[in-house]
Amino acid sequence: MIETVDVEEFMSRTMGGRPCQLSLEIYSGCTYECGCGSTHTFSQHSTKVMREIPMLKLVLKDSECNFITLIKIKGIFKYRFESLFSASE
Repeated sequence: MIETVDVEEFMSRTMGGRPCQLSLEIYSGCTYECGCGSTHTFSQHSTKVMREIPMLKLVLKDSECNFITLIKIKGIFKYRFESLFSASE
């Protein structure tokens, strides 16, 4: 189970960042564990990228969920997401 924290702690641990500048098409179909207990599939249509954090990390929010999740992008030729922690909005 992914670590869940309160929103204030989530914000302090993900301070900074910038609007996402990564090309995201290559990550379509990658899954990540969410604090809601479900596994979500990344899609540019249903997943909002809240911001990009240095070292290939993204703050994601699925359109069907009330949680925000920090993920790390792993892999070179085949990509996968590693969920770091999540918070309920």
